[in-house]
Amino acid sequence: MQKEQFIELAKTYNVIPVYERITGDLLTPVLAYLKLRQKDNFCFLLESVEGIGRLARYSFIGKDPIKIISNRGSKLTVIKDGEKEEFEKNIFEYLKSE
Repeated sequence: MQKEQFIELAKTYNVIPVYERITGDLLTPVLAYLKLRQKDNFCFLLESVEGIGRLARYSFIGKDPIKIISNRGSKLTVIKDGEKEEFEKNIFEYLKSE
């Protein structure tokens, strides 16, 4: 995507996926994630692995989340814009209400 395309899309949409294809010869998704993790506490790696011991077809790495939702038992914690809220709520109920 060219910069001009991004600017044009930003006039209509508030979220625009930006991606880069990287050949996996030297840098695996896990290694890329670990490098990001050194600089940012809140990053994630999602892979489309099906079955044990199989390779992922797609890998998504993200960082700097708008909102952090964590769940431990029945305690749900939401952090957004530096504000922390805690709930006694099922995480799936919370996500449905979003």
